[in-house]
Amino acid sequence: MTFMKYGNYRQNFFFRLALLIFALLLIGCDKPAKPGESKTETIPTKTESVNLPVPYATKSVRNFSKVIGWPQNKTPVAPSGFTVTRFAEGLVSPRNIYVAPNGDILVAEANTEMSAPKRLAAKVTGYGKAQRVDPSANQIMLFRDTNKDGIPDTQSVFLSDLNQPFGMLIIGNYFYVANTDGLWRFPYTEGDTAIKKLGQKILDLPAGG
Repeated sequence: MTFMKYGNYRQNFFFRLALLIFALLLIGCDKPAKPGESKTETIPTKTESVNLPVPYATKSVRNFSKVIGWPQNKTPVAPSGFTVTRFAEGLVSPRNIYVAPNGDILVAEANTEMSAPKRLAAKVTGYGKAQRVDPSANQIMLFRDTNKDGIPDTQSVFLSDLNQPFGMLIIGNYFYVANTDGLWRFPYTEGDTAIKKLGQKILDLPAGG
């Protein structure tokens, strides 16, 4: 008798559970869609054809920034207790700065080389306002501040006739410089203000710059 009551109870439980699941499914199907949602059923719609221009039929639009440089007597704002003074000026596209072991400051000057037609196109399109398009300086300037007052006592061309130089390093009696197409080394003695001796190319690099 007890077993039969348990069996009836179990059958009633599963029956009620099935009814509950069925009711939830019906409610879910009739639930209105929220804004931005779509119902699951597919509704046929009419699509109108859109006439788009063929690729490259319209002129592309370009906006270039305009480099204005620092205004006269204007300096970066330093934190309280610090001051900013001009150390050097008149540099042409300074790309990298290296401080030699003796305190000399070396600045590589270079910019991307362009052919004459490309330079003309850059000036017409406005690209020339965002980047230098004139011939690259291709040299390294040396600044020496012997009394450490923040003003260079001497300024000279340290190395010239390079090809878009960037990286610089002094190891022992050699000065290394990375051009856009190769790594070079030159004889160097501490205190030199210029390198006149011929260098040696020790590694080729993929040119581009």
